[in-house]
Amino acid sequence: MIRQLQMSLLLAGAMSASVAGAETRQKPGLWETTIRVDMGDSMPQIPPEMLEQMRGAGFKLPFAEPIVHRMCLLPEQVTQDAIPEFSDPESGCTTRDTRRTGDEFNGRIACNGQLRGEGTLRMQLTSPETYSGTTDFSGVAENNLPVEVRTDFAGRWLAAECGDVPPMGS
Repeated sequence: MIRQLQMSLLLAGAMSASVAGAETRQKPGLWETTIRVDMGDSMPQIPPEMLEQMRGAGFKLPFAEPIVHRMCLLPEQVTQDAIPEFSDPESGCTTRDTRRTGDEFNGRIACNGQLRGEGTLRMQLTSPETYSGTTDFSGVAENNLPVEVRTDFAGRWLAAECGDVPPMGS
């Protein structure tokens, strides 16, 4: 469920970055984004030595390691005239009020599905080949469990050809 929120936020940020008429425009092609998640008090803290034991035993721990995601931006996605609306039916999250000022993006996140709550999206295009940003989300999950999530993400362009990575949004 939180992974769905992360992917919603990641894709919303990446899709927001392809707007015509601004100072910096992303290069089309293969991109890689690294996401680091901080659940704050929403997730019990595990002592570092226990984390190492669990990793050694082969456990994959959500949020203990960065999430790396590859996506393909087509030339037409990079040159479109409007910031696309992104929604994820699985998480029920959408971006709203997204605006670009120069190379900075800001927007609101609204979730009304498995997760319910609101948050913010901030992103900076640092060059045609890099971007970084943060999201902050506050709400509740199923069974009214409180959720506080902060993600820090950074993207980098890898290649002009996407190989077998499908275009974003498909």
